[in-house]
Amino acid sequence: MILDAGLKSASAECGPPARVRRAGPDVRGRQRRHSVVRVEPGAAAPALGSVLKLVPSHVDPTFNLHDGLVVVKDGVVADVWEIAARGFSR
Repeated sequence: MILDAGLKSASAECGPPARVRRAGPDVRGRQRRHSVVRVEPGAAAPALGSVLKLVPSHVDPTFNLHDGLVVVKDGVVADVWEIAARGFSR
């Protein structure tokens, strides 16, 4: 399974991102724009277009890759926080 999230969306400094819900497929490989996820034989893969929630292994370099942080409360977008220092890790 291929995810539309790679090294340009989440740092790999401390390893691949983890799934929010531990059961199910895990990230096995990462490229610049995509991640490869292995689905165990016989297990049901998420439907095409599904959203998988990932937790980056190190948030500091991940935040640097984005303009904002989407704040979700009870499954609803509550706010968007600007990341003022975006791009300043040179």
